[in-house]
Amino acid sequence: MAAPNDLLLYTVTVKNTGVVDTVASVTDTLPAQVTFVSGGEGVSHNAGVVTWSGPVTAGVSVPITYQVRINAPLPAGTQIVNTAQVADACGRSWTTNAVTTTLRAANVTVSKEANTAEAASDTVVTYTIVIQNVGQVEANVVMTDVMPTGLTVEDAWVMSGPGSVVWASDAVTYTGTLDTAYNNTARIRFRATISGSFPNVVRNVAWVNDGQGNVVSDDAVVAIAPVSRIYLPLVMRNYKP
Repeated sequence: MAAPNDLLLYTVTVKNTGVVDTVASVTDTLPAQVTFVSGGEGVSHNAGVVTWSGPVTAGVSVPITYQVRINAPLPAGTQIVNTAQVADACGRSWTTNAVTTTLRAANVTVSKEANTAEAASDTVVTYTIVIQNVGQVEANVVMTDVMPTGLTVEDAWVMSGPGSVVWASDAVTYTGTLDTAYNNTARIRFRATISGSFPNVVRNVAWVNDGQGNVVSDDAVVAIAPVSRIYLPLVMRNYKP
């Protein structure tokens, strides 16, 4: 099994079982899920098609190798099936056995919440973001949370789990590697001062990239509370000394 962005090495072995030397050729139209990276001696590539041709001595096997990279993103369970065609100088051709690679993949989720649904302007709101990898391979996660108008970051930190946070007044960024066992979850918290006027709301979004091209997000919405005013009655009395 493999994961998106992994390298695969394909080897086609051409064997001359005859008693005279010959010339053979190999053609491999690569599956759509992979991209050519490099090839061994005599291997060429053009527009997703790998080719090779050369002499094959009687009784000798010649290995032809080439390397491809698995594209991203691709969902877990994707099957990459590859075959090649081999031909000899007499015009005969054969199809190789099929090689199947089944993908594992990260599966990252994110949830975000504020400690209140409503806050008065110029008060501090605490946000908590939980990122979890529930997939089959580790995920190199990058989370970005850019503040909208009405939020100013005061501080940020990793509550638990791997990784680190960098923050400024207008953004919070987390980076970390989430595995599939004990370090599969990171909890990030930041505090921000909210500002605005009733009845506006402040919505901000945490975007998470799993390192394999998949992006997930979650948001938190806080309403600006109305300003409370207390009116005291004015009592006037006629005072005579």
